[in-house]
Amino acid sequence: MKKMNLLLSILSIFIIFESGCGYFCDVEVCTYEIVSGESWLPDTVNQAIEFWVTKNVFLEHVEDGGEIQIEVDDLSLDGPAGQYQIYTAKIVLNNEYVKINYEHNNQAALELRRKCILSHEMGHSFGMWHNNSYIGLMSTTNTISPEGECAWSDEDQTELDRIIGLK
Repeated sequence: MKKMNLLLSILSIFIIFESGCGYFCDVEVCTYEIVSGESWLPDTVNQAIEFWVTKNVFLEHVEDGGEIQIEVDDLSLDGPAGQYQIYTAKIVLNNEYVKINYEHNNQAALELRRKCILSHEMGHSFGMWHNNSYIGLMSTTNTISPEGECAWSDEDQTELDRIIGLK
C-alpha cells in the first residue's frame, strides 16, 4: 500500500508539472461529495461554496460521486486543521479543530473556523498553494480576518488569478 501511495504521489506531481494544474478539479466545474455524517457538514460546505462565489469562483454544489470527497477524521491536535489529499482527491477536516469549541460556547466562532478551514482546502483542490501572507485564506498561519470573516489577501487574489489563467 505504501508503494502504491508513493507511486500515486509521484504521478500526481508529474501531472501537475506537465499541465500546470493536473490533478486539481476545474475551478468552474469542481464538484464535492460529503462522505462523513456530521450534521453540520452540509451547511459548512454550502458556506464555503458561497465564500468562493464572492470571489467569482462558481463551484458546482455537492453531489453524489463528486470529484472531491469531503470528510471529517482524526488527524491529531498536532496535525493540520485540514488537508487536501491530492492522490485520493479528498479533503479531510481535522476532528480536533472542527468539533472542539475553543471559544467557550461561541457557536458563530466555531462555524466561522469550519467555513474558513474548508474554504482553504477547497482552494487547494482547484490548485491554489499556500502563500506568505500572515493573514489570508491560503496562509498557513491565519485564515480568519480581524473583522471576523474568512481572510482574503492580495496574495490570495494573485494565486487565484494564476489558477484561472491556467484553465
